[in-house]
Amino acid sequence: MRFLTALLITLVTLTASAQKKFEGIIEYQMTYENLPSEMAGMESMFPQKQRIVMSKNFSRMDQELGMGGNMVVISDAKQSDYRMYMNAMGKKIKIALPEEEINKSKEKAGDINIEYVDETMEVLGYECKKAIIKNGEDEITVFYTEKIPVPSIQEQFNQLKGFPLYYQMEKSGMTINVTATKVEEEKVDKSEFEDLEGYEEMSLEDYKALMGGGGQ
Repeated sequence: MRFLTALLITLVTLTASAQKKFEGIIEYQMTYENLPSEMAGMESMFPQKQRIVMSKNFSRMDQELGMGGNMVVISDAKQSDYRMYMNAMGKKIKIALPEEEINKSKEKAGDINIEYVDETMEVLGYECKKAIIKNGEDEITVFYTEKIPVPSIQEQFNQLKGFPLYYQMEKSGMTINVTATKVEEEKVDKSEFEDLEGYEEMSLEDYKALMGGGGQ
């Protein structure tokens, strides 16, 4: 569960980022390759799909976790309000993500190097250009479109020339592929960003401890 906790926090900062101009819905499919032997057969426990809703400074990410669980992240970048709702293992937990935790993830981005590669790939009718993002030993291969604005919060993608519709990264010895399956520009109902009911509030540190991640 330690890996799953780390992956969820990574996905929060990777994808739950408000956009300045785009309003609508983007959906992604996640697949996994080269799982270490100790994780064999655990694919159903990992995130499979993402649904991202964006409107002005608001964003919402819905993500399946497998075995009937799901996670929702709602953020208001203007108010520095970040909330994560976990429904898994028979528990429904709401975690208010402190602004310092978000800032810490941005600081960890450090000096990012982006290499633009002369290669393209079509995703949902968008011609996407390739880039390789390097930060220390971490590397993400991205295919992005210039037709959708760049994320306004997340530092790893903020320096890109467009929005990623496909990206691939290595995590805990496995390869994670994230591919957009739907891009729909439309007016979003404000109810998408309202507080969810029926969740027990918990601190991020207590949640990490519950998931076996301690304070790491």
